[in-house]
Amino acid sequence: MDCQGHLFVTAAAPRQERAANLYDASGRRRPVPIPGSEELFDVDTVILALGFGVNPLITEATPEIKTNKWGIVEVDDETGMTSKDGVFAAGDVQDSYYRQAITAAGSGCMAAIDAERYLEASH
Repeated sequence: MDCQGHLFVTAAAPRQERAANLYDASGRRRPVPIPGSEELFDVDTVILALGFGVNPLITEATPEIKTNKWGIVEVDDETGMTSKDGVFAAGDVQDSYYRQAITAAGSGCMAAIDAERYLEASH
């Protein structure tokens, strides 16, 4: 994080290939990482899409983002924006009621549209 509060992230992502046997014992697809294929990406924007619930890293890194007593990120109902200007939230991180993949996908779409409108109005 720089002195102005900007968080910088470097991510490593190995490429994957399909295994000879496409499915594991449970019937799920099983991609296999390709050794040595990791790549580093310097980014200035990160969209976290991790599991269920709020990753504490979000509020630790950006304490300006308000959460309720259960740790769910509070958003403006009309814009999807959090309490931090220009930061939008979608899915389980801001939905303590439905918590379903289909509603998370829908709220992700709405947040993307709202973020696009925000950026267009800002520039």
